[in-house]
Amino acid sequence: MSPANKHLYQLSSQEALYKLETTENGLTDQESASRLKRYGYNRLSSGPKLSALGIFIDQFKNLLIIILLIALTISIVIDHFNDALIIGLAVVTNTVFGFIQEYKAHQAFASLKRIIKYQAKVKRDGKINFIDSENLVFGDIVILERGDRVLADGRLIKTNDLKINESTLTGESIPVNKNSASIVADVSLAETNNMAWSGTSVVDGTGEFAVAFTGIETEIGKIAESLSTIKTDASPLQKKIQGFTRWLALIIIIISVVVLITGLWAGRPFDEMFLTAIAVAVSALPEGLAVGVTVILAIGMRRILKRKALVRRLLAAETLGATTVICTDKTGTLTKGKMQVDKIMPWALLDDSQADNSAEAKSDLNKILEIAALCNNAYYNPENQGAEFEQSIHGSPTEKALLMAALEAGLNLSELKRAYLKIDENPFRSEKRFMATLHLIGSEKQILIKGAPEKLIPYCERAYFTGKTVALSLSDRELLINQITDLTSQGFRLLLVGYKIAGSSDHLPDAEEQILGGMIFVGLIGLRDPIRKTVKKTLKLTRRAGIDTLMITGDHPLTAKAIAIEIGLIKDSGQVLTGLEMNRLTDPELLAAIYPIAGASDFNANRNFSGVKVFARVGPQDKLRLVRILKDRGEIVAMTGDGVNDAPALVKADIGVALGSGTDVARDNADVVLLHDNFSVLVKAIQEGRVIFANIQKLILYLLSGSFSEIVLILGGLLLTSFNYFAHLPLPLTAAQILWINLITDSFPSFVLTFEPRDPDIMSQPPKSSTAPILNSTMKFLILLISSTTGLMALGIYLFFWLKTDLQLARTMAFAALGLNSLIYVFSVRSLNQSIWKTKLFGNRWLVAGIAGGLLFQLMALYLPPLQRFLQLVSLNWIQWLIIIGESLIVVGLIETVKWFYAKKISAVTSLKQAI
Repeated sequence: MSPANKHLYQLSSQEALYKLETTENGLTDQESASRLKRYGYNRLSSGPKLSALGIFIDQFKNLLIIILLIALTISIVIDHFNDALIIGLAVVTNTVFGFIQEYKAHQAFASLKRIIKYQAKVKRDGKINFIDSENLVFGDIVILERGDRVLADGRLIKTNDLKINESTLTGESIPVNKNSASIVADVSLAETNNMAWSGTSVVDGTGEFAVAFTGIETEIGKIAESLSTIKTDASPLQKKIQGFTRWLALIIIIISVVVLITGLWAGRPFDEMFLTAIAVAVSALPEGLAVGVTVILAIGMRRILKRKALVRRLLAAETLGATTVICTDKTGTLTKGKMQVDKIMPWALLDDSQADNSAEAKSDLNKILEIAALCNNAYYNPENQGAEFEQSIHGSPTEKALLMAALEAGLNLSELKRAYLKIDENPFRSEKRFMATLHLIGSEKQILIKGAPEKLIPYCERAYFTGKTVALSLSDRELLINQITDLTSQGFRLLLVGYKIAGSSDHLPDAEEQILGGMIFVGLIGLRDPIRKTVKKTLKLTRRAGIDTLMITGDHPLTAKAIAIEIGLIKDSGQVLTGLEMNRLTDPELLAAIYPIAGASDFNANRNFSGVKVFARVGPQDKLRLVRILKDRGEIVAMTGDGVNDAPALVKADIGVALGSGTDVARDNADVVLLHDNFSVLVKAIQEGRVIFANIQKLILYLLSGSFSEIVLILGGLLLTSFNYFAHLPLPLTAAQILWINLITDSFPSFVLTFEPRDPDIMSQPPKSSTAPILNSTMKFLILLISSTTGLMALGIYLFFWLKTDLQLARTMAFAALGLNSLIYVFSVRSLNQSIWKTKLFGNRWLVAGIAGGLLFQLMALYLPPLQRFLQLVSLNWIQWLIIIGESLIVVGLIETVKWFYAKKISAVTSLKQAI
């Protein structure tokens, strides 16, 4: 346990350092290693370990197993030991299968949660290092910057306009202004303005704190301890599936009761009809559905992870596939996220009247780079031996690019910082769009400034030229604005750098006008963020999939438009809306700008995306508004973001997508984290989300088709007994035979359907509406078609052989027909949009193996004497097999015919929409 106590806030910062046995320069490496060994890692409790026994016991809590156990007990009581053995085997098969898959799923989800690791910027031996957060120990000095997550509890010793969001602890969403002054009175946690608490996030400013508590000793650690035993709620999709299963179970129980009563009315023995009714109930329940959905989601999450995206919430894996609109930032997703300085323009190169002095102007480049390197929070660690040059620089992409340009130009950063001693800072904020630092140069103080040109030009009174300054006239400013417009339209992101002589104060003024007024223009820096090679191809894919893409950026509108044209998002005539222009529009007007068609407020009105695609100079509230109005229209919105200010929009969106290189706050509020900051990774994740939903549909279709076909067969046989000619017709199948088909033969292909790869044309289909049911009308029709056709044809075969031969052969033919049917038509339900002949018939090796396994057990039942006697079956000859195979192919032909008509309908609708 740390030697600190919870009253550190009452000590001065120096007293707190003494209490924590540390200094402002941090611990030595030796001391930190010793404390880590003594006090342990900075980790929160992960809750009670997963209990394999608990998962196994849970398998006996579902309705199917309870029904089976009741049937097992009754079978033993009435001496039907063969049926009891089959039912017992079914219980073991289901419980073991369910246990293995649920345990694997839990393990998969647990491993996914361990993917993201946080790093802390710490001082050790006076040097700045980045370490894994779990290696933090009390006494470490941690440096905080805007967007950081606080990774331990500690006492603040330095602050600079530091604001921390402590809503995770206090519930108060307003950021807390922090300082390092001691607090004399006893105060609550929410009032400890000189403390930093683990799990909170830095909204603005910078600071340093000395770690006091780690792991479960932190305030959030104590909360985690108390919450670790709370069971996670099922996702809405799981609840929907569970509700569907309960409804289906009720229907099947009613059918089973009807079967029992009908049989008894026809004069059948009670024990025979009771077991038959139980068998019908068991056969009709899609017992593999709940486990199958879990496995599909787990496999889908793993596939998405292989595509370099981490799904943090179970439901998001499936919801991804329903995405209709992607609201994406430009930097890092559409572009490489690695800014490069491509152009440096001092005043002499901007002013045609100074063209003859361009040689002297080259000396001004150093002045521009000096300001860019000093008014900068990026950090260069020259001691990262073996690391690439770029990897030795830490900071935001823009500031890294500026610092790299300065270093590549040969500037000595250490000497420069000694000559320009920084004594105060006004950090960059998105709403004010500039950064200023106060420096002591000998006996003079200067304010160095960088920021958005349109923000700073009004404050520039003079220009720096070869060591002296010249006055800026109105025409000079117009020239400057024209140059900025021209460079911006070429896709450059521009920064203006300048400086001014400061007064005697050691602090920057609070008022913006006092910081910027009278500044001296030094030059422009043009940065480019190269376009990712895959973006153009990926955008074509999203259009084909019916997914709209909106680019939302804080960049200048001309820069945003140039990038959008380059990637093919818009044409030269495409419109760009700025945040200010958005604010002048009402919600209906903004929607009409995005979707300039009749019925723009209705998702189903039209999927023709011909409106505004690019939004520039937008703020957090603008993003939030866009998400809101799109969702109100019925869109499923995926929003990307990487900053603190993106968090509200990420939370509001159906799918919040954070860049892996983004801030902790963005990642913590996202559903999906892109481990590679790439637009194509997001689209690939959406593609896998569609695969998840499609596989769930296929699984339900397959399970219900097989289940209902057995109901049709049994009910058909019972109804025939009402006719005198068939008054003594035995049941087409025994309870043991039904259970064998449903729980042994069919279980193999139903399980391996969860591994089904994506359809080649899955991204050529329109997105599903958020209100669409799991099964569409075509699938419901297919279930009815398959079950009725299969059941009635099996009944016909049974009747023919019962009339011509004997009961045992007739039941064997019906048994073989049902079993083989389900093993063959599974090839057709693999793809509901493509013909069986256009799919790779053996593309899913797991499915082939599953069918082979099911066929093997079916043949064992037919040809192994012990199983023959057990199930009351006989061997079949090749003519009888030809009849069964022919009947199975007829079923496949009917399925393919329905699919063909469905594909033609979809093709016609798609062509019509593309023509609109």
